[in-house]
Amino acid sequence: MPTKDIANDTIVSKLREAICRSVTLFEQGKDRYRVLTPFAFPDGDRFCPILMKTGSKWSFTDDGSTFMRITYRINDDSILAGTRGKVIEQAIQSFGLSNTGGVLSIPVTDADFGSALYGFTQAILRISDVALWNKHNPKSSFAEEFKKTIKEAVAAQNEYQFNWSDKLLDPKQVYPVDCRISARVPLFIFGVHNEAKCDSATIVIQHYRKKIDRFNTVVIYESQEEIGRKNVARLTDVADKQFASLPTAVDLKGYL
Repeated sequence: MPTKDIANDTIVSKLREAICRSVTLFEQGKDRYRVLTPFAFPDGDRFCPILMKTGSKWSFTDDGSTFMRITYRINDDSILAGTRGKVIEQAIQSFGLSNTGGVLSIPVTDADFGSALYGFTQAILRISDVALWNKHNPKSSFAEEFKKTIKEAVAAQNEYQFNWSDKLLDPKQVYPVDCRISARVPLFIFGVHNEAKCDSATIVIQHYRKKIDRFNTVVIYESQEEIGRKNVARLTDVADKQFASLPTAVDLKGYL
């Protein structure tokens, strides 16, 4: 059953405010909770990390499930080898995770449960995606086409910046924007290729709505019809303009 403890209800409130209303805690022992999130792996399984307290400190952990999932398809010895290993290590370091014998975790600092969970989730999903690269499942060219579309729509190169984060409001780069276009009212553009990225874009926009007075947002889907209706509905609530696919984004220049 979901926790009824007043202190932990406060944690739930913080998580729901930062992520979405569907986040729930399920008690699994003293100071240990399974966190039900809206995020999903490519195979459809939900990402449900553990929130646990050690002494006076809280942290999120995957209990070793991430690398366990990966080893179903990849030999243990090659998980952290070559380019795949470098990208995985980069994700671990950039999001502030710890890797203890294959168990990934992230501490909650300054009682900011929302940022910790979001950063942890993004790192785990990135690791899972990269780890399953293989020659039979090449990486989508959507990212490259997304950048090309923006470059063709924006007149000057110094007007846009890819993978942008606010240095003051987001020093740890937990809430990156796929592309920021400089203007009197800044424009944030997001490329959405799956449900996890759809939810991520929603959370990033919500985060900056609380921090920045004015900015506009544009969402470009790889294929909107392949994204779950609930996911699209949540993003629609916070986005200013959406393009259902890259071909329809040819109108981006006119919109700008």
